[in-house]
Amino acid sequence: MRFCVSIAITEHHTLSRSRENSEQGGVLLDELLQIVMEYITSVSSPRKLVIDSLTSFNLEYIGIDGIRIFLQQLVSVEKEVKVFFKVPDQQMISNIIPIPNPNQVVAAFINVLLLILQLILRFDPDFIACVEGSIQILRTELGFLIAFLGDTAMHLQSTNNILIDIEAVVNEVGSFFYPFFFTTLLFNMITVENKMTDMEAVVNEVQSFLHSYPSDFLEVTTTEVEDAKNTMTDIKALVNEIGSFLVPDIGILDLALSDMLPKFELLKPKIKEHCIRVSNMPSDMSPNTALVSLFIFDSVLDDLMHLINNNSDRIVDVNDQIVMLHEELMLLGSSVTDIAVQQEAGHEDILIRAVDIAYEVEYVINSFPPVWYLTLRLPQLIEKIQLIRMSILEIKNKIYVAGVPELSKYPGEQISLQSKEPPVLEDIVVGFDTMEIEIAEQLVRGTNQLQIISIYGMPGIGKTTLANKVYNHPSVVYHFDKRAWCVVSQTYNKKHVLIDILRSMKNLKGEKIVNMDDESLAEDLYKSLKRRRYLIVMDDIWDTKLWDDLKRYFPDDRTRSRILFTTRNKNVGSEASPCSVITALPFLSEDECWELLRRKVFQDKNCPQELLDIGKQIAGNCRGLPLAVVVIAGVLANMEKKEQFYDGDDQRESLGQVSMYQQHHHLSVNYNNTNIQSLPFGLHVRSLLCFDLESPTSISCSFKVLRVLDFFEISYDNVVIGIEHLVHLRYLTIAGILPPMESFHRLVCLVVYNPDEVEIPDILLNILSLRHMHFLRGGYFSASCLQQATNNESFLINNNLHSISVIRISDETDLKILRCSPNLRRLKVLVGSSNYSFGFLNQLESLKLESYNISSSLFSLPLNLKQLTLDGVQISREQMEIIGKLEYLEVLKLQNVGFEGNQWGTSEGGFPQLKFLRLYQVQIVEWNAASDHFPTLQQLVLEFCYRLKMIPANLGDIPTLQMIKVYMCTKAIEESAKQIQEEQQDIGNEDLKFVIISNY
Repeated sequence: MRFCVSIAITEHHTLSRSRENSEQGGVLLDELLQIVMEYITSVSSPRKLVIDSLTSFNLEYIGIDGIRIFLQQLVSVEKEVKVFFKVPDQQMISNIIPIPNPNQVVAAFINVLLLILQLILRFDPDFIACVEGSIQILRTELGFLIAFLGDTAMHLQSTNNILIDIEAVVNEVGSFFYPFFFTTLLFNMITVENKMTDMEAVVNEVQSFLHSYPSDFLEVTTTEVEDAKNTMTDIKALVNEIGSFLVPDIGILDLALSDMLPKFELLKPKIKEHCIRVSNMPSDMSPNTALVSLFIFDSVLDDLMHLINNNSDRIVDVNDQIVMLHEELMLLGSSVTDIAVQQEAGHEDILIRAVDIAYEVEYVINSFPPVWYLTLRLPQLIEKIQLIRMSILEIKNKIYVAGVPELSKYPGEQISLQSKEPPVLEDIVVGFDTMEIEIAEQLVRGTNQLQIISIYGMPGIGKTTLANKVYNHPSVVYHFDKRAWCVVSQTYNKKHVLIDILRSMKNLKGEKIVNMDDESLAEDLYKSLKRRRYLIVMDDIWDTKLWDDLKRYFPDDRTRSRILFTTRNKNVGSEASPCSVITALPFLSEDECWELLRRKVFQDKNCPQELLDIGKQIAGNCRGLPLAVVVIAGVLANMEKKEQFYDGDDQRESLGQVSMYQQHHHLSVNYNNTNIQSLPFGLHVRSLLCFDLESPTSISCSFKVLRVLDFFEISYDNVVIGIEHLVHLRYLTIAGILPPMESFHRLVCLVVYNPDEVEIPDILLNILSLRHMHFLRGGYFSASCLQQATNNESFLINNNLHSISVIRISDETDLKILRCSPNLRRLKVLVGSSNYSFGFLNQLESLKLESYNISSSLFSLPLNLKQLTLDGVQISREQMEIIGKLEYLEVLKLQNVGFEGNQWGTSEGGFPQLKFLRLYQVQIVEWNAASDHFPTLQQLVLEFCYRLKMIPANLGDIPTLQMIKVYMCTKAIEESAKQIQEEQQDIGNEDLKFVIISNY
C-alpha cells in the first residue's frame, strides 16, 4: 500500500513523489511503511482506514480550510494507527480465520517489531552508531521471546501469567517504535525524491515542515486574512498535537533503550520457573501432531549433527548435552521404527509421543535460543526421550515374551490381517506396477547363487511399500520355501534382527527366543535356511555393517535364494556384493502426482473443473515425491471435511489458503484472491507455498523451522522483505531479484523465475549443500569469479552441484569455472559462436545445449549421457557419428540444428540404446537410415520439418518402435508416414501408432 499527498505551495515544499528515482533511503522508508501496513491489514477488520483518505489530498487546490482538514485527519490517523503498535485484543482479531491462540497473536506482533529493527540497522551508520549495540541486544531478546512463544513449554498449560508479562514488555517496545513509524509516514508524504538514510535528517525535515508550512501558506494568501488567522490558530494547535506524536530528539534513543532492556532480564526468572513447572507435568498432556511421519527423525538428527559440527562457539557450554541428545534421539528413532512396522492397535499413542518429541527437539535447536535457555531445556528433552524409550522397551519385551502370532508382525502380512485402513504410503504405488513385476522376476529368475536385490531411493518415495508388494506377489510366495522380513534402521540391534527373522519364519516361540544368546540364534537361523530356497527382506538398511555381521548365517546352496534390501544409499547393494542387482525408485511424474493427490483429496468424486489448474499446480510443486503429495493431500482433505468445502468458490479457498494453526505445521498456502484473513505467523510451518502475492511482501521472522519456500505466479518485481532470516531453507523458489544468499548455508535447491539473465553470486558456487540451481532466463558467472579464474591458474571453488540450468558459457574461462562442478548430472547451457567441449563432466547424464549463433559446434561430449538436446548448433558428420556412439543415450532432441550438406546418414551400430528421437525445424533435406541404425527406438517425433523430403521407409521395421508423430510438416513427410503405416498394417503390425497433425 502506498501513501502519496501532492502538495505544491512553495518551491521548498514541492511535495510530489517519485519512487522510481529514490535511492536506498527511500527504499528503506518504503519498506518500513510496507511492513507496518501489511500487519495492519492482516489484523484489522475489512474496513476503509482513515489513512487511505489522505491519498486524495492535493493542498495546492484545497485552501487553508483544506489544510486544517488534512491536519485533523493526520491526528485521526495517529489515533487509528497507534492501536496497532501494541498486541491486538480479541475484538481486533475476531475476523481472522482460523482464530489464532494468544501466543500466536503476541508472536505476530513481535515479528513486526523484529522486521522494523532489521530496517533500522540498515540506516545511516552514523545515526545508529551510539545505539547499535543496544538495538542488537533488543533484537536478540525479541527473537528469543518469539521462539519461546512457539516452544512446547508454552502449550502445555495455562500461560496467562507469563503471557501477560511478555505482552507488557513488547507493548513498551511498540510504544518506543511508534514515533519512528509516524515520523516516517509523514516524511514520506511531504518530501521530494527521498534519498535519506539518516533518521536525524528525517526528523529535522518533518519538524521543519510542521513549523514552517502554515507560515508559508499565509504568505501566499491574500484574501480573508482575519478568517485565515482564526483558522491558523486551529492549525497551530493541530501542529503541536501532531508534533507530540513524532520522534522529538534522536539523542534520547540511547536513554530510552537503557530503560527498556533491563525489563527483558526480569522476564527470564519467570520463564525459567514456567519451564520447570511444565517439565513436571504428565507427559500425556503434550499436544499431539496432526500427522505421524517417522522421517522427522532423520531430519532432526541431521540438524543436530550440523549443529555439533558447525556451531561450536555458539554451543560450547552445552555441546555435551547436544551430543547426548543426538545419541538418545538416534536410539529412539530406531526403536520407533521397530514398533511402527508392526502397525498394531494400541501403539499409536507411543508413536505420536515419539514424533512429538522429535518435532520439539527440532524447534528448540533451530530457533536459536540463548545458551541459558538451552541449558534449561536440553536436559528436559533428554529425559522425555529416555522415558519414551523405556515405554517402547516395555512394549517390545511384552511382544517377545508373549509370542504373539507372527503373521501380524511383519509387512508381508500386516496390511491384509491387521490394518483396517491402508498405511499412509499404501497409495504410493502409482506408476510402480511395472517395477513390482520387474523386481519379482529378479527374485524368482536369474542365477542359482545367493543374490542381493537392492531397492534404493530417497525417504518418502515408497521403497517399503514396493518391497511389501513384491514380498506378497503370488510368484514370489510360490517360489520361496522360506520368507522373512526384518527392519534394520540406522542403529540396529543384532539380536533383535535375528529374532525378527526367526519369528517371521515361525521357527521359535517367544519365551525361548528371549533367553537365547546371539550365537544360538544365528545357529538356528543357519539350520533353518540350509538347503532351502529363501527370501529375506532387510528393510531400511543404511550401510553394510549389519550385512557383514550376518552374511555368514545365510547359506548359499545354489538354490536361487535372495536377499532384498531397501535403502536410501545407492552404494549399499554394490558394496555388499559386486553381483547385486540395484533398482532405483524414480520420482512420480506430474500426472502421477496429480492422480495421487486427486484420489486422496476427492476420493471417488471428480475434482471440480474450476479447481483443476490450481490442484495440478500444487501436485507439480511436490516435485515427484509421494510423501509430499500424501502430506498435502491429508491437509486439504481434512480442511475439506471440516469446512465442507464442496462448492466451487469455497473449494478454491480451501485449496488456495491452507493454514494449519496447530502445534506442528506441515504446509501453509497463501492465496491473495480470497477474502480470508490470517496473521503472518508460522513458528512450526515447514513448507510455505505462496502465489498471487502483491509486491513487496514481508516474510515473517517467526518461521523458525521453514524448509521449503515456494513463490510462484508472482510478479518479477516482487521484493521479499525478511527472507534472510530463513536460515534453515532447503528449497527456495523466487521470482525476480535474488535476495542476499549468505544466510542459506543448507540450501539444496534454488529456482529463480528471472525475466532477464542474472549474475550468479559467488556464494552460490560455494554452498556445499546446494545440489540444484535453475534460472528461468539464464544466469552468468560474476565478474569477480571470472577475474579469479583468469588470474589464478589453480583456481578452485568447492561445490556439489548436480544440476544447473540455464548457464551462459562464452569462453574458456566460463568452462574453467564449470570444471569446478564435477558432480553435475544435468546441465542446460547457452553458448555463443565457438567450439565447446563438455567431455570433462564425467557424471553428466542430461545435457541441453542452446546456441544463439548457428555457427556454434560441439567438440566433445560426456560418455555417460542419457539425454541430449541440441538447439541452434551446427553439426558435422563426424560429430553426429560421435553422438551415435554414446552407448547410454536414450533421448535425443535436435532443434533448429544445421547438418553438414543438409544430409544425415546413419550407420549400423549407432544409437544402441536410443528410445526417443525428436527432430524440430532441423535443416535436413536427405535422411538416409535403416531399421538396424536405431535398434531400440520407441518414439519418433518430427515437428516443423519443412525441408526434409521424406521419412526413411525402413524405420517402420524397427521392432521396438511404438509411435511416429508428425506435426506441422510438409505434405511429402505426411505421405511418407502414411506409406509406412500402410506397409506395417499389411504385414500385421497393428501396434505401431501414428499421429499426424497437418497444416493442410
